Amino acid sequence: FYHIFNHLKQNNRQLIMSSDCCPSQMEGMQDRLLSRFKSGMTAQLERPDIELRRDVLSQKSLRDGIQLPKDVMDFIVSNVTQSIREIEGVVVSLMAHATCLGEEITVDLARRVLSNSVKLNKRVVNFESIARTVSEFYNIDVDQIFTKSRKREVSDARQMVMYLAKKHTKMPLKAIGTRLGRTHATVLYACRLIDERIPLEKKLYDDISKLETELMAV
Repeated sequence: FYHIFNHLKQNNRQLIMSSDCCPSQMEGMQDRLLSRFKSGMTAQLERPDIELRRDVLSQKSLRDGIQLPKDVMDFIVSNVTQSIREIEGVVVSLMAHATCLGEEITVDLARRVLSNSVKLNKRVVNFESIARTVSEFYNIDVDQIFTKSRKREVSDARQMVMYLAKKHTKMPLKAIGTRLGRTHATVLYACRLIDERIPLEKKLYDDISKLETELMAV
């Protein structure tokens, strides 16, 4: 480093360096180097905001020749918040896992990859947050889910609430049914029906993935 600084000084050139801490917090380096670091201009870089993270993720995936679904991108940028380097590492890991496992890149795969490298940001998922998220997703009033209405859009939303509540909360089926004015058997039937439909209906699978992303994201 000393020779590099001298060379740059003689040639009237500048050196830009980055570090995870400021010069005053560096340990284990020679005093003469630290004094040179401190004599230069220092600036703290803030964590990238969500739009910058999204742009970087988009550019990185395009350079690597992969197309990330929107729900996967939303999940990544909501959970990887510390640095651009982390985002680039996630893309590399996703590609490696998808190739080795022969899987499509989905939110579920992204969640498994991220769980090994970052602390996932999660809301507290409860019955109320599920009902609210589902009603907003299907563009219906949340109160309709709790009515006796048999309209297709309301019935589908109600079954989705049952399914997600069973999967993501510790509520017994009877308690879920009670909240919705339905029986234990009705909840069990709805959950089984959705489980059977998922492998056959891509839209349903995509809807569940999007809903779970919204429930888990900050």
